[in-house]
Amino acid sequence: MWLIDAAFGEYERSHAAALEAAKLNPGSANNIVSVVYSDQWLNQLEKAKAVAQEARARNLESPWIPLVLYNVDFLAHDTGGMEREAADAMGKPGIEDQILFFESETAAYGGAFAKSQELTRRAADSALRAKEKETAAEYLAHSSLRKALAGDMALAKQHAQAALAQATGKHVEAFSAVALGLSGDSASAERLAGDLGKRFAEDTIVRFDYLPMIHAAISLRNGNAAEAVKALATSARPQLIGTAGCLQISGDDVFIE
Repeated sequence: MWLIDAAFGEYERSHAAALEAAKLNPGSANNIVSVVYSDQWLNQLEKAKAVAQEARARNLESPWIPLVLYNVDFLAHDTGGMEREAADAMGKPGIEDQILFFESETAAYGGAFAKSQELTRRAADSALRAKEKETAAEYLAHSSLRKALAGDMALAKQHAQAALAQATGKHVEAFSAVALGLSGDSASAERLAGDLGKRFAEDTIVRFDYLPMIHAAISLRNGNAAEAVKALATSARPQLIGTAGCLQISGDDVFIE
């Protein structure tokens, strides 16, 4: 539940759930990672670092630690720390692609869009080498949204279509649909929204997060800000209507995608 609470801005509840999980199983590195993430969301950056360092001192290594610490270092404006965590993640299948994608986000944040695009390509290539086709498509979908927000509508459409040609998971469809909505392809965005609503009718994230985002993007593109706000209002304090996706059980941990 910590991840679902965080997805809807319930950071205090998310933090409490993460702490409870770590208390129940303090030997789980992934439970410790959950605590670090929730500390980060509460802007308790030094505490997040301390928890991660303590886990490493106890040999509770997790491949997720470099990823969450990269985010913490970004928020703390610690470029040296970001570089160290990125270096630590390189060469690790399933982790390297994610750190490359984080670096692409950092580059985009700094306005280095050409560098961001190259890092996104490298992230997608790394994911494909790790046989994570869906993840590679997600990176392209995220890139399409970045392009749309930066005003490059032609490239936004191109990246969205490339992502959809590669995979049709809910995250790929959702971010591609938002990008297409912002870039003026309302018909495709609506079609994808309809498909998501049908395939994931009882998915909380799709229902109360992705679909409102898509409809808001279409409304914004059409110059109707009031309708965009109305669409997003459905995201306010949703009820859990079913699953947030799928449960993955790995050892003593349960993750929600």
